Amino acid sequence: IPITLQYIAQQDYQGRINVIVVDNASTDNTAAAAIEAGKRAGLNITVLYAAIPGKFNALNEALPHVTTSYLITLDADTLLHKSAVRYIVARMESAPADVSAVAGAVLVKNSRAGLLARIQEWDYFLGIASIKRMQGLYQGTLVAQGAYSLYLTDELKAAGGWPDAIGEDIVLTWSILKDNKKVYFEPMAVAFTEVPTSFKHFYRQRSRWARGMIEALRI
Repeated sequence: IPITLQYIAQQDYQGRINVIVVDNASTDNTAAAAIEAGKRAGLNITVLYAAIPGKFNALNEALPHVTTSYLITLDADTLLHKSAVRYIVARMESAPADVSAVAGAVLVKNSRAGLLARIQEWDYFLGIASIKRMQGLYQGTLVAQGAYSLYLTDELKAAGGWPDAIGEDIVLTWSILKDNKKVYFEPMAVAFTEVPTSFKHFYRQRSRWARGMIEALRI
């Protein structure tokens, strides 16, 4: 979290950035570390505690505290390129009124950690940087991934926040599309995430993604 906050502090975006860190039922010093790192980086930071485990619970805990027009979701291990926020906000600012979200480009940051990580580097490149570009041509990006995406705050609040689902980002995106809204993709808004380096964790991750897709099909 401290490293993630450092990268947020280094953004070249000229607007105000408010940072909300949600401690999702941890039993260590996550909250204290986040507060200290935020102060050290000079960020306007708020640290909240969500007692019930689950990413959708953490996101919904933060939502009432968002006071800006745009909301960006970021995983704890996601590092932003210094222009990531500027590009993703610019994409939303230039978009038509019926665009409710913009997905960023998420790439692998630990691709030299082994063969499995190197394979996933190409998987992310093809699945996000390439396929999302193609989907963007039809103005219908299918997933605004929770690791790094931007949403219209008022629309999220009106919808009641994130759904109770393993794949909360998939279900939310498909709900947006179902309401005849659009989701864009901004390839220049780059972030880097850490991928599993063991088959056990890789299997668990992809199982969650598959379950999230099934949950979205039910909406």
